[in-house]
Amino acid sequence: MRAKVAIDFVQKAKDSGAKHGAVMSVVVADVENRRGLFGAQFGAIEDAVGAMDGITSCNVRAPFFMDNMWGDVDSIKSQNTFYAPVDSDVKQLSVAVSDVGSALASAALNTSHGGKSYYVIGDYASKADIAALYSKKLGRKVTHTRASEEAATAAMKGFGFEQWQVDGILQLNTHNETSEWLSQYAGDFQKLTGKSPITLSQYLDMALIPAISPNEFVKPVVVVQNCGNAGLAAIKALLAKGGCMVRTASRNPDKLKATKLEGLDVEVFKTGDDALFKGIDRFVCIAP
Repeated sequence: MRAKVAIDFVQKAKDSGAKHGAVMSVVVADVENRRGLFGAQFGAIEDAVGAMDGITSCNVRAPFFMDNMWGDVDSIKSQNTFYAPVDSDVKQLSVAVSDVGSALASAALNTSHGGKSYYVIGDYASKADIAALYSKKLGRKVTHTRASEEAATAAMKGFGFEQWQVDGILQLNTHNETSEWLSQYAGDFQKLTGKSPITLSQYLDMALIPAISPNEFVKPVVVVQNCGNAGLAAIKALLAKGGCMVRTASRNPDKLKATKLEGLDVEVFKTGDDALFKGIDRFVCIAP
């Protein structure tokens, strides 16, 4: 059903005049090493779309999503452990969903990627590695506990997964890549998007650590020297990245907040007020 729905969608897009597009896929779909239920499903999509006349497509192959780690937040909060049906020393690939979105956008908009496949990889780490990251960032020992497949099945069904999805995910835990494989494809994301992917450490800092320990996490305060063209662009970029509080200064704070900064969460001080610098962590210097 998954493959048919996707193939029908692309066929309708082709029939409507589309000439190029991106196909979301998985690491295990590569025809030379196709594995498991998900490999078969997404492989069928890759094969069918790739065989269509009159269009080109780019396969964006992703591993486990870092965002799935939100399911570990409660047990880390209450038990200082997280569960997964895999041994602690097994290294696995992961990627942030936001990076998958960036890769798909690049693949869809740039026709030069037609006929190619890219692996989007953010990190390569074991559950023990992840536990060590949590421990360092939270200042307390966090461990990984190997869950049974039965317990993992019950947990995933509790999140609304259907049995076929559970089966596919459990299979993925047994289909892992080697460091040699990683050395061959680690640069694919940058080739496709022109930027570096989010690492596990960065994802924890941005999303999970504040959720697990909100009282211990304090957003850094960034002071931007002024709100001219470059200053305003910097402020908007900081807010878009998130995870920080932004300050700037103006001779007329009320006017600035009502015009350029309207609707933006920025603290504006009067020029010359030393309170602008109280408790700051970062600065952006832009000479007037």
